Amino acid sequence: MKTYNETCQPLVKMLTEGSVHEHEPINKHTYTQMGGLADLFITPASYKETQTVLQFAHKNNVPVTLLGNGSNVIVKDGGIRGITLSLKKLTNIHIDGEIMTAQTGATIIDASREALDAKLTGLEFACGIPGTVGGAFFMNAGAYGGQISDVLERVLVLTEEGEFLTLEKEDFDFCYRTSVFRKNAILPLKEQ
Repeated sequence: MKTYNETCQPLVKMLTEGSVHEHEPINKHTYTQMGGLADLFITPASYKETQTVLQFAHKNNVPVTLLGNGSNVIVKDGGIRGITLSLKKLTNIHIDGEIMTAQTGATIIDASREALDAKLTGLEFACGIPGTVGGAFFMNAGAYGGQISDVLERVLVLTEEGEFLTLEKEDFDFCYRTSVFRKNAILPLKEQ
């Protein structure tokens, strides 16, 4: 039986050089500095590469674990089988008038600072949250009486099968520290 690393060799050849690390120590990517090895640790350079990873994994029955900033996770010493997908290279934040667009790998702290610099309100609660934008809307992050569901309007997402969708606010199904993203295995990519 093939290992996940062997199964994924065709995928490795499709991705940007340096974006795939085999047997990567997860403890280098978490705040707790705990966790064993990831079979494959992939940091896609674009949404298209992220889509390629998800489509390949779905077609070949390779499990995918999404790792954000590593600030709210403890990984077992046995590591993570299959693909560990880190979107930490997708960090662009753009402001046009009163609309901020942020990629999923941007930190929520950076997004709140950009909002402050642009004299936008609504993200003040996020100035001390150490996670990513994607993690924030995955779990409806909040503090000090505010939460991401108060300011989020739409999100570009990828399904497990690698299909791009745009979800509007009414689709998010936000509750306390949860959302449609957590409930339905949808990968949030960009918020507006």
